[in-house]
Amino acid sequence: MAGRLEDALDTRVTIAGLKSKNSRGKITIEVADLDDLRRIADLIDPNND
Repeated sequence: MAGRLEDALDTRVTIAGLKSKNSRGKITIEVADLDDLRRIADLIDPNND
């Protein structure tokens, strides 16, 4: 799953916690700088200006 996100976002992604179907987890998306964060945010939510 992390690999799919990495491919889609073109950055390193880690997923932690999900030990079972009902457990909670955390997704960490690494960014290089503010411009990279904006680029990723636009990929996640392209309709937000």
